[in-house]
Formats: sequence, structure tokens, C-alpha cells
Amino acid sequence: MRSQMRGFTLMEIVIVIVLLGVMALFTTQFIGSGTRLYVDAAAREQLMNDVRFGVERLNRELRDAIPGSVSVAAGRECVTFWPVKAVTRYLQAPVSSASTTLIQFLPAVNSQNINAGDLALIYPAGLDTASAPYRCSHGDCALQVASLVTSAAQQTVTLQAQSGASYNGGFATASPGQRVYYADRVVSYCQRGSQLQRSEQRLAGGAVQSSAMADDLQTASFSMEDTAFNSSGEVMIRLLFSRRGESIQFSHLVEVVNVP
Repeated sequence: MRSQMRGFTLMEIVIVIVLLGVMALFTTQFIGSGTRLYVDAAAREQLMNDVRFGVERLNRELRDAIPGSVSVAAGRECVTFWPVKAVTRYLQAPVSSASTTLIQFLPAVNSQNINAGDLALIYPAGLDTASAPYRCSHGDCALQVASLVTSAAQQTVTLQAQSGASYNGGFATASPGQRVYYADRVVSYCQRGSQLQRSEQRLAGGAVQSSAMADDLQTASFSMEDTAFNSSGEVMIRLLFSRRGESIQFSHLVEVVNVP
């Protein structure tokens, strides 16, 4: 008895090919969709990592700025402030007197960095940072350091008038918390093209040093709410970064923690 062998018909082969094609199509779309999601997530994470350093440094520096020194440019593309170089509380200070000596607690924070030419500031409320000599809304609040003497019990700082100003008998107003700040430079964060740039210059003048903190910056907006309770110490920061179709927006309300 002859065994009968039966093969596939053409219709069956065509059906199988169509089914395999449909399965391959869905499988390819599934794999492609997963791959795109991974690539997009990786690109977004890379963009986050690239801009996080600059944004975090901006937040930290701005938070620790000299109170009253923060200002925003008219176009809102720049924020400018004075970093705190050193800070301490004083025992006595030349306030509307003929004395030229400031005696303070020992030790001051980072007091070893205080140098002649630095500015000592007491109660810098309404500080005008536009041009030297620097004054406050209530009068003199910044004097230059002439010398620093450290003893076992205290530090003595000899003060003088700022360059281009006359000595008016010391600071106009005492600090409610007997707090004195020291500063020697001004820092700005600005949008320059597609970069977030940090610029630094000594208050006494000199070359401006600039460096890029982050790339792929699309828009930057800094603002200070005039009607806020602590309007001189709160800065709203809005930064939009974009790269290859991926966008990240940072919105922070930074509060300057120092008080006059």
C-alpha cells in the first residue's frame, strides 16, 4: 500500500506569509517604540545631568548672597549679586562716630580670607550696587577694610572710606543682630545665546571672568516680586533648556537666607 504524502497548497503558504508579516510588523513596532522611549529617556536624563550643575550652583550662590545686593536686569535675562566672603557678629562698630575701628567676635567665618580693600557691610538694606561708592537707603553701609589684626580674644578691623568717597564717621545704622558681612566681588548669571554664563568681577574693578555653566538654554527669566513681604530676598528663576526635541524647564523661588 503506497503511503500518500500531502504538501501545502499555495493558498496556505500565502496565508502563513501574511500572518508572519503581520506578526513581524507588530513586533517591529513594539521594539521600535520601546527603543524610542529608551533613547528619549536617555537624552532627557543626559540633558538633566548637563544642566543640573549650573542650576544648582546658581541656586546655592544666590541663596548665600549678601542681603540687599541682589538685582535683576531690565530685560530679566541676568541676575546679579555679591557673594558672602565672610560673616560674623561684632562687639562694637563705628556707627555715626569718629572711630575708624570695627571690633568683632573671634573667629569670623572665613576670617583668614579678609584682605585690605574688601568691603565691610552693616545693615545693607536698600543697598545700591550700581556704582561705587556703595550706599544704602539709610546712608553709608559699606566701608573698605584697611587692615585686620587678630589677637587671642578678638579681631580688630581698621576701616576707611570707599574709593571715591569721603569718610562720614562710620556706618549710618547699626545692625539689629550686630551682624557684619564682607564682600570683594560681584557675580552675574546671564543668558548669553544658548548658554547660561557666570561672570565674576572684583568690586574694586578689573577684568571680568566668565564661564559657561550650562548649554542648550532657550530662555532665561529672573524676577523679583516687589509686592512680596521679603521682596529684596526672593528671586524667581525660570530656565528652559532644549536639545534634540527634548525640553526641560526649571522654575525655582530662591530665598536669600541672610538677613541684614
